Amino acid sequence: MVSSSAAGAKLPLFMVGTAKQPLCFKHLCHNGQPPMGYIHQANAWFTQEITIHWINKILWPWHKRNFGDVRCILLLDNCRAHTDLNKALYPDKVIILFFPPNCTSFLQPADMGMIAGLKVGYRVSMLRKLLAICDDEELYDEALIAGKKAPKGCNGLSFCGKAHLLDAMLILDSIWSGSINKYCSEDSIKRCWRRSGLLSISTVADMNNDIGSSSLPEKHKKISAAACNDLCSLFHALTTTCAGIGKKIPAVEESIVYEDIIGRTDLIKIMEAWIGAEDDPIVIASDIEETIADLESEPFTGVGDVMEIVPEVEFEADEILHCFSRDVSWSDCHSSFKTIRHYLKKNGMKTAQKFELAVEAIRLEKQDRATSQLSIKKFFQRA
Repeated sequence: MVSSSAAGAKLPLFMVGTAKQPLCFKHLCHNGQPPMGYIHQANAWFTQEITIHWINKILWPWHKRNFGDVRCILLLDNCRAHTDLNKALYPDKVIILFFPPNCTSFLQPADMGMIAGLKVGYRVSMLRKLLAICDDEELYDEALIAGKKAPKGCNGLSFCGKAHLLDAMLILDSIWSGSINKYCSEDSIKRCWRRSGLLSISTVADMNNDIGSSSLPEKHKKISAAACNDLCSLFHALTTTCAGIGKKIPAVEESIVYEDIIGRTDLIKIMEAWIGAEDDPIVIASDIEETIADLESEPFTGVGDVMEIVPEVEFEADEILHCFSRDVSWSDCHSSFKTIRHYLKKNGMKTAQKFELAVEAIRLEKQDRATSQLSIKKFFQRA
């Protein structure tokens, strides 16, 4: 969860993951406590309960510490995880206002560059950490050996492995509130708020006097030329290093680091796509399909799990009972659709088209169930 004030002040980062107690926390954190707020949820989604938890544990304590026991206006998008919250469960001085729907790319300050800056900073830091190890062949060999001895779930960037959750937290925290402030500075956050158009004319005028009136030339630009240059240079250096040691680096073994020589123009396009991958409609559609596939093993839960069947032919009572003696999964539904589709086609039934419409309606409802609570993606998961 990324949040800030219009004055550029940054709230502590907050993360939602799938594991109740990630192994890297257990083995590498003091008393198993991670360096930032963390809560688990089966699909790593924000829910209403988690939103209330965030307000009570992160937002309100931070607000009271910095501004005192006064009212706080909280701007949220109107996804299901944020709306219809029980007001009795969080401080009454927190006033929640919602952005209109479908305005993420041009109205919400976090999407004007804050999240993109965090993504760029994360990837730059990750590549630098890998490069620092791989530049020294002896250090690289030692890291791989040590990684094999590391506890399960702890073979992260320090051992040239893929980043685990603690790696990600440490890097993100160093960018957001620590030593690496190049990508998420207070001034850059102010510019994001200014670009959103939410601030009054007088506030914008004061901000212009403070940080200057220049901003990114393109309103929807996700990555600056300087940031893109950083990424390109690091990828080129890592590619050269990998070729030099002649060994695979686990963290990047399936990436373009091992592709044939890529021209500068193509590399820039790849870097820009890498940063915005989670916002790409194709990637989103793929994620939806994966989520639906994950849900296939879940039992069908209709109203009371009761389904009324009007059979075309007669069945024995015990046969019908046998059909529904267990939970019905989404996979079972798919199989049934295929059987019915084959029957309708074979017999030239006129209702085939209506059946396809019904199947599509069911699929869309299932898809809505899978995506209704999607929060900001774990943008480091494809790193």
